[in-house]
Amino acid sequence: MSRATRKSAGDTMCAAVLLLLAGCQASQDPAKAGFFDGVSNLTNGTYESRARDQDAQIKSAEQLKADMKAQIDADQVTSAELNRQIAAAQAKSDKLSAQIGDLKRQLAAEKARLASNQANAKQQQKLLQAQQRLDALDHQQAALHGQIQRNQVPSDASMQQVEQEIAQMKDSVRNLAVVE
Repeated sequence: MSRATRKSAGDTMCAAVLLLLAGCQASQDPAKAGFFDGVSNLTNGTYESRARDQDAQIKSAEQLKADMKAQIDADQVTSAELNRQIAAAQAKSDKLSAQIGDLKRQLAAEKARLASNQANAKQQQKLLQAQQRLDALDHQQAALHGQIQRNQVPSDASMQQVEQEIAQMKDSVRNLAVVE
């Protein structure tokens, strides 16, 4: 082989390798890139761009984590406040139940007293009305207690209504005991 033929064959081989390399798709992933791709990616800034993108993703994930933690903290505060309200409503409900129980006992005692005295029909009618009001009040209190058992805070208006009716019932029972 002559020198010219060798040079021509070498040039052809070089051109073929360059064409082969040019025809290959360059990989921008360092895990998949070969030597030439790596050199190319270093010189054209591809790796730096990937690093910036990944840093931005990390910062975004960290911000999301911080936001979620803040939301969890806020939810815990809200939950604690609701638990406090439910406990207060439970205590109030228990107090109302005790008052209703006292009224039931007083009404039963008055009923027995009136029965033993053979009271007039008007007093018997008042006693029957008081018993019906007390039964309705007991039903309202049971509904409030049911709300509390379902971890719902009853409205202040409904609790105040029951308290007012208990006060009226106390007066009614007192009036029954005074009238003979």
